[in-house]
Amino acid sequence: MSLNIVPLETIAKRAEDNHYDIDSIGWDDGVDFSRYFFPEHLTPLFHCPVYQELSEPQRLSYNQLYGMATNEQFIFLEERFLVQFIGNLLEKQRKKLPSELVSALDNFVDEEIKHTEMFRKLARLSNPERYTNSDYYFLRLGKAEGALLDLMAKKPDFFTFWCVLGVAFEEKTIDYYRHYQRHKRERPESSCAWG
Repeated sequence: MSLNIVPLETIAKRAEDNHYDIDSIGWDDGVDFSRYFFPEHLTPLFHCPVYQELSEPQRLSYNQLYGMATNEQFIFLEERFLVQFIGNLLEKQRKKLPSELVSALDNFVDEEIKHTEMFRKLARLSNPERYTNSDYYFLRLGKAEGALLDLMAKKPDFFTFWCVLGVAFEEKTIDYYRHYQRHKRERPESSCAWG
């Protein structure tokens, strides 16, 4: 079995080609609350018989709440996980790593910070009352969990499993994108507000 490893230069070029400014997103357009926020077939309740008993407004409300909760997970994983781990790794290992890798990781951190801000803006647009003072409404992290995450983030070269989790998280975002596109094709009348 051979791995198809993309050269770092190719990854850097793709990142540069796909660069965008979050201020170029049409935030002033607001959120269309008549549309789904998340591909319906990815929500857990969709696969339960009781889902068929819900009215369309109930399904829409459930879907939008699920979308908001997922958005919170993105904020958490981007900011509390990836940015902290990679930032701390760079702080400890910057001089030992090849300059091309350092540059790519610096760019990755900058992009993750931008993504977090994008998800934060999206949350505040979707529900200003819930998200004005906090990034989280559904996600509640206890003190012990927060302390454990902080400890792990301080030792990214010891707790190396975060690399696998980070890759899995990034791959899942690609999968979500594909599902958004599928939902848009199959249900154009209720295509996702952000897809």
